[in-house]
Amino acid sequence: RVLFQSFEKYIFYPAQFWRHKNHRNLLYAILKLRDRGIIVNCIFVGSKKNEYDEIIDIIHKYELTKQVGVLGYVSNSQMKYLFKNARAMIMPTFLGPTNIPPTEAMSLGCPVAVSNIYGMPEQLGDAALYFNPNDILSMATVIEDYWIDDELCEKMKKRGLERSEFFSLERFTRDVDRIITKLDLKNEYKKEQLDGLLEFCNTHSRIVIFGAGRYGFVIKKVLDKWNIEFDAFVVSKLERMDCDVNPPIYEFDSLEITDDTGIICSVSGEKQRDIINMIEHRGIKEENYICFDITTLEMMKYKYE
Repeated sequence: RVLFQSFEKYIFYPAQFWRHKNHRNLLYAILKLRDRGIIVNCIFVGSKKNEYDEIIDIIHKYELTKQVGVLGYVSNSQMKYLFKNARAMIMPTFLGPTNIPPTEAMSLGCPVAVSNIYGMPEQLGDAALYFNPNDILSMATVIEDYWIDDELCEKMKKRGLERSEFFSLERFTRDVDRIITKLDLKNEYKKEQLDGLLEFCNTHSRIVIFGAGRYGFVIKKVLDKWNIEFDAFVVSKLERMDCDVNPPIYEFDSLEITDDTGIICSVSGEKQRDIINMIEHRGIKEENYICFDITTLEMMKYKYE
C-alpha cells in the first residue's frame, strides 16, 4: 500500500508517521486546496509509526493517490535530493520546541513553513512561514502561497540560506566554547568562595552562622560535609526564646563575641548590608566575619542538598 509517486513539483514533509507529526491535517489542507481547483502534490518520507495506516487510509478514501507519494524510509542522499528539488518543506508538527528538518531544508535552499508553536519562530526567525497546526485553512493558505508565488519561494530560499549560517558548525563550536568558558569561570568562582570559607573556618576556633533560614541551612550542610562543627545560629531578632534547636539559635545582640569567633553571614541581597551594619555597630573586626552572595549560596545548595 506504499504509494510511490514522482512529481516535477511537490511540497515535502520528512517525518516518521507519529500521530503528533500531524500528517492528517496536512492532507486535509491539500484537500481544501483541491476543492478550490489548486492541485498540490506532496511527498512523505519516514518510518511507519502509530498513524501510518490511518494516513494511508485517508489518502485512498479521498482519492489522493495521484497527489501524494509515500516513500517510506530513504537514504541521506535521497533526502538531500528531495529537499533540493521541493517547492517547499511543510512541517505541521504539534511538538517542539525545535526540529531538525527545517534547518536541513534551509541549508539546502528549500523554502520552509512550520507550526507557529514552542520555540520554532525563535529558531527560524523570518526565514520561514508559519501557520497554526490545528487550523487547516491557515496551513492551506501558506501552502498555496508557496505553490503559486515564485518570487516568494526565491525570497524565502535566500532567507533560509542566510539563516542556516546561524546553525553552522563554526558558530556551534564557538557557542559551545563560550558556554564551557562561562561554566569554568563559575566553577572557579565557586571554588574560590568555598576555599575562602574553609580558610575562614580554620582560622577561628568558634564559628557561628548569622541567619537560620534556608541559606543558613546551606552553610550548615557545607560545614557538615567538611566535618566542621559550629557553635550556634544567630539571628537579628528571636521571636521565641525557648527554642530547642541543636545547634542553638541566639539573638545577635545577646551573643558574646570574642577575638576567636568567626561569623558566617548567610543572608544576601538587600539584607546583607543590614547584617553588616549590625556587626560593625558592635565593633566586630572585618576579619571576624565573612559573607556570601546569593549566587554562590544557590550553587552550594544544589551541590550539598
